Amino acid sequence: MRPQRDRLARLLLPLALAGCAAPTARHEPAAAESVKPGINEPFLDPDLDVARFVERFEGESREVFAAREDIVAAIGLLPGQDVVDVGAGTGPFEGFLADAVGSEGKVYAVDIAPRFVEHVARRVEEEGHPQVEARLCSETSIELP
Repeated sequence: MRPQRDRLARLLLPLALAGCAAPTARHEPAAAESVKPGINEPFLDPDLDVARFVERFEGESREVFAAREDIVAAIGLLPGQDVVDVGAGTGPFEGFLADAVGSEGKVYAVDIAPRFVEHVARRVEEEGHPQVEARLCSETSIELP
């Protein structure tokens, strides 16, 4: 049981940290050299094929996708809370996050890919989750206060 819980904790950590970060003063980050320059270029392509990424990211064989309901439950969100999904991608977590925070909470789905942001905005509207706001961010900032 412990290895499964540890694996779930590793999957949860980025999402949990994004949702729990205390507000800080806005500042420009120091210029840093990327360990993998150009890694985000495919996501900035105006012709990005979102359907290809939905197929890639949202398959039951992908561990994080299959465990998304358990991951959100393990975070322990409460109705009325705000949470940020950094690197929301195609938005597979947004419905679960929206259900967890309820109509009084807020879910910010941020991503650097304009096509993903458009896709998530349509998706959450179709699914009836008005508390989810899909927002474009940069590679160095989530662009939230």
